[in-house]
Amino acid sequence: MDKISKILEKRHRAQQSFYINIPFVIIGELLAEKLKNTSITANMVSISSLFFSFIFAIVIYFWTFSYSWVGIPFVLLVGIAFTVDGSLARKNNKSSIFGAWLNTKSEYLSYTILGISFVYYAYIINDNSQTILFLALLSYIFRQAIYIIYPFAEAKVPNVNENIFSKELEIETESLLTKLKRAFTYSGYMYLLMITLGIILEAHLYFVFFMALYGSVSFVAGLIVVGKNIREYEKGNSN
Repeated sequence: MDKISKILEKRHRAQQSFYINIPFVIIGELLAEKLKNTSITANMVSISSLFFSFIFAIVIYFWTFSYSWVGIPFVLLVGIAFTVDGSLARKNNKSSIFGAWLNTKSEYLSYTILGISFVYYAYIINDNSQTILFLALLSYIFRQAIYIIYPFAEAKVPNVNENIFSKELEIETESLLTKLKRAFTYSGYMYLLMITLGIILEAHLYFVFFMALYGSVSFVAGLIVVGKNIREYEKGNSN
């Protein structure tokens, strides 16, 4: 249990590392404080993110050309649910292996539902443009690829030191490079923001192109950072 709590706490600190995440974390903490003495559990909150994602998908499918903006609050609620579940588990001291698994899988599935829904929206709203479809798919694929960089690397590195995955954000030093990383890293919450802006801008070609470019550059940068850190870790352990 202590190990699970440490994992959740580390993940919570990582969430606060990025500027875009901070509003979601603050709201999540406030809601978790309100819910900690109720019958609502962290697992229920994790599942609620899937519910909000499905609502967004339904809105996009049936109201593509008229009221697609109605789906925006549900995108934001997904992001809030991602922070509430972990905070609630810590406050109630009810961390579990199943809860950690459910949290991760519901988050991944929620991004999948939101991403595919936005791809559909971009394609339909632009008169079935294959260019838009291709770019929107790229932005979704790269976001999901970024999501699995760290777990994949952890699976491949035996006895991994957590510094491999956390050292790139040295918050204490607050160098210019660190601030840029905190501001522009393509985190999950940044992807939620991109989807929200994409709906507001009606999936304009230039914006969807920007999403695809942003995702591809972020993915390559993530590979380089993790690869560099793993290499340094190997050298340090070989001495």
